[in-house]
Amino acid sequence: MNHVISEHSRRAVDRLVDDYFAVSPLSDRRLFTEFLLEGNAHATLSSVEPRHFESALLAKLQLHMTIVLYDDLADHPRHADPELLTALYLLNIDVEPPRVYFADDNRRRTYDLAISLLQGIISLLRSFPLGQELAPLLAFDIHQFYQANRYAALISRAPHLASMEELRALGVHNMGLIASWTIDLMASPGIDRSQVGRCREIFALGQRVGRISNTLATHERELAEGDWTNELIVGSKNIALDDHRRLLSEEAERLLSEIAANERGVTAFDVGSYVDSLRRVQALHRDMQGII
Repeated sequence: MNHVISEHSRRAVDRLVDDYFAVSPLSDRRLFTEFLLEGNAHATLSSVEPRHFESALLAKLQLHMTIVLYDDLADHPRHADPELLTALYLLNIDVEPPRVYFADDNRRRTYDLAISLLQGIISLLRSFPLGQELAPLLAFDIHQFYQANRYAALISRAPHLASMEELRALGVHNMGLIASWTIDLMASPGIDRSQVGRCREIFALGQRVGRISNTLATHERELAEGDWTNELIVGSKNIALDDHRRLLSEEAERLLSEIAANERGVTAFDVGSYVDSLRRVQALHRDMQGII
């Protein structure tokens, strides 16, 4: 799905990123203004109504900013904060934010930022045709990310506890891509409701493709930072790095073929365009290696 992002939306993105960096300046700004903005634009489902495209894009950006914020608090060696995360996990789009007192100003500002990002998502969802109907799915997807983040925090503190099977099963939800595409479905008035479950099966495959791209692109940075949650790092004691990279690349290709096989059976969105978008996001990962 090809769309030109308006200057109005780019200014809105800049304001969001300014607010984020005023609290948590750990990432490269281009992660948000280029990688996540362009990646989410590329990966937008063909079913999204054009008038909702930019609102959906802003909602997805705020979702991924929330993920990056929580992720840094879970597995960044110098910034991990389990106590703050315990409070943050109480937040979601389907609950009122609990009132929590923090003596530490940085923790309070981080908590307030998380609330602001989630409330920004809620505000945008109100205008989507299926925003209310599919909100329980999005809340569930956010909880799935929280489980992934909890596991990342656990194995960051005790790397010897890491299990490759658990990391594959749980870590994939760190991408938040099923949640992103659920937001797209919310902005898709013409979809057949009976296909939502089938769509999510495809999203799960697409999310794994995205996770593989991210694993390959972030390995060197995470290794240098002492972040032990990357599959290539966890698997290093059992398989050579080059072999592991090859196996992950081959897995991604198999998954893309499996997704493409649904082209005739799923009509809610254009599956062929979806596969093409996943390949563009793969290329974006490669192009921005060292930045993301």
